[in-house]
Order: sequence, then C-alpha cells, then structure tokens
Amino acid sequence: MYYKYFSTGKHNDFPYIRTLGAVIAYIYVFMLNIFKTFNIDFEIPYWEIEIWLNYILSTIIVSPIIIILYLLYPPKKVKELNITFKYNIYKNIFWIVVFIVMFVGLMIQSIIKNG
Repeated sequence: MYYKYFSTGKHNDFPYIRTLGAVIAYIYVFMLNIFKTFNIDFEIPYWEIEIWLNYILSTIIVSPIIIILYLLYPPKKVKELNITFKYNIYKNIFWIVVFIVMFVGLMIQSIIKNG
C-alpha cells in the first residue's frame, strides 16, 4: 500500500526506500511500546553525548530490521506485489484500526503500569 502511494504523484522518487523507511518506523515504535509495556529497560549506552553519535547508534539499532525487510521483500518483489495488489478498502481499514487499537492499548497499559 505504501509503495503504491510513494510510486505515484509527487512522491515518485525512491518509492522503495520511502516505503522501507515508513515500515521500519512503525516497527521501531511498536517495539519500543512493547518494551515499555513489559518493563524491559531499553537504554542505549552513550546516548545524547553528541548528535552525530545518536544517528550512528540509531542506525546500528535499526540495521537488523532493515536487513531482514530487505531480504524478505527486495525491490523486485515489492514491484511485483504492487502490480498484483488488489485494493480492498475494507481490509485496509480493518488492519489500520487493529494497529491503532494495539498502539493505544499498549500506551494505556504502559501509563497504568508506570503510574
């Protein structure tokens, strides 16, 4: 769905990289919510010493997700999926609502736990 959006209109430059970035951002935020919910301490050593060091550490943390997604969905496969993609608005709305409910539920549970 993201690839279809990023490959049309004004955003038609580097649609695969933009799609990969959006999916990685969702996964990263979701992982942080799960860590916070289960009280898993997720502290990054040397964080906030220098801004350039933050970028390097963020890249190191997210790089396994990038590699896994790239191996599971290389650009050629994503283009093929885009061609065969059948747009079902009800299915897409269902999944969007499921993810919103999960995010809100994790956030509420985290707030209640940490008080």
